[in-house]
Amino acid sequence: MRKGMLVILLTLILSGCTGTGFPKGQVLPLSSVGLHLDVYEIVNHPNIAQRTAAYLDEIIADGKYAKELRIVFNKEVGPTVLREMIPVIREKEFKILPILSMGNQMRPHDAASDLAWIEEALPQVRKLLVGVQLANEQWHTKIDGHKLIPFPPAEFVYWHRWITPTIRRLAPGVPIVDGDVDGGWDIATKWWEAVEQAGRIDIDFLSWHVYTSEIPPTYGHPIWITEAGDAKHCVAPAVKCFVFTWNSTDRFSKRPGGSILP
Repeated sequence: MRKGMLVILLTLILSGCTGTGFPKGQVLPLSSVGLHLDVYEIVNHPNIAQRTAAYLDEIIADGKYAKELRIVFNKEVGPTVLREMIPVIREKEFKILPILSMGNQMRPHDAASDLAWIEEALPQVRKLLVGVQLANEQWHTKIDGHKLIPFPPAEFVYWHRWITPTIRRLAPGVPIVDGDVDGGWDIATKWWEAVEQAGRIDIDFLSWHVYTSEIPPTYGHPIWITEAGDAKHCVAPAVKCFVFTWNSTDRFSKRPGGSILP
């Protein structure tokens, strides 16, 4: 997630990894472009349902994007999302791409508790699913100032293989999208290559994150872009894209006027 994108971009610039402009390629129609909704910004306020409704009404009124949302939906914050936000998302007729786990970002990873949450939650949102992600940016070493331990590739493969059969059983036909490979970060491409060398995982689409002109290889997979800095970053060969983000406090906010609700 890119809640601290200004800090991350400065880091990229200093490390010489960032590109400029937009990637080459056919830009996807906005009918194929959804949005990331920052769940943490919403649930940290007392008026969760009302806040969710206000943001979704703004997206509808804006009229640019598909009614599809990428959201955090893990065992830590998911119960609140399920109770307070999902009824509003359902009422407003949006679909979701949920991120089901923190993976290794709250080390140690725990497949048993992840599975318990998935068993409870996934049947309740089955009809809303446009796809699922098991985790976000498992290659990253720091997000929003928090130091992270990247998921060791072989452990990631083992963990992913443990969980995906349950997802296939509970949500047959729903695409699994993972990787979050970012062409602007060498560590991301090297991590994914190590994952593939450790043994292929069960995915339908490889996830890209695109914030610059740099895009990674496809590694032979069909592509969804699950984070893009702008709709112009949503390019083929991806077939679906989620722009980051509607409700954030930085320049990546797509909300009219920027920033967040008071």
